Amino acid sequence: MDTVKRVLLFCLVLLVMNATAILSSSVYAAGGAANETQAARASKSLGNNALLNQPASVVNPATDLWRAVRQRDANISGRSQVKGPDAGTLINTSGQEWRDFRVAKLVPYGLYLVGGVLLIIALFRLIRGKIKIQAGRSTKRISRFTNFQRFVHWSVAILFVILGLTGMMITFGRTLLVPLIGNEAFGVIAGIGKFLHDYLGPV
Repeated sequence: MDTVKRVLLFCLVLLVMNATAILSSSVYAAGGAANETQAARASKSLGNNALLNQPASVVNPATDLWRAVRQRDANISGRSQVKGPDAGTLINTSGQEWRDFRVAKLVPYGLYLVGGVLLIIALFRLIRGKIKIQAGRSTKRISRFTNFQRFVHWSVAILFVILGLTGMMITFGRTLLVPLIGNEAFGVIAGIGKFLHDYLGPV
């Protein structure tokens, strides 16, 4: 009876998380539709003005100043009333540094690593082959695992595959899929993949 209760509790948790995900996505979609309607009304009221299609030519006078600050930030020292590890930092460049590392090193080296691991697995399978049972298969069957253990095993296995595929798509999709299917199709697939990855990860 305890096994049945655990299975029911696990299913209830899955249902609650899925309901939360669906509700949040529908609210987001409704907000997006409202924004599109407002944008369409504004565009219609303004008319087909040729100036609207031209890029803005206003130059920010502080661009050169902050570019110089960014380049010399490591050499600038001073005092601040703000307390914290970044109190003396005028511009935090860690996000840009991570993006540069991700684009220049993580994605290409990660592709080589994943491809190498898949190649090693394929070679091992070809060289080692199938592991055969010396005495052959028996006609007798025994119950080795309980139903709850099987349920947990297959739940984890399915979620592992989904998270692995969606994680690979989020990391390498722009490099591998965009040239094949285009930006629009990849945007739809990546949105679904990120949604599944975000909500199935905690499960």
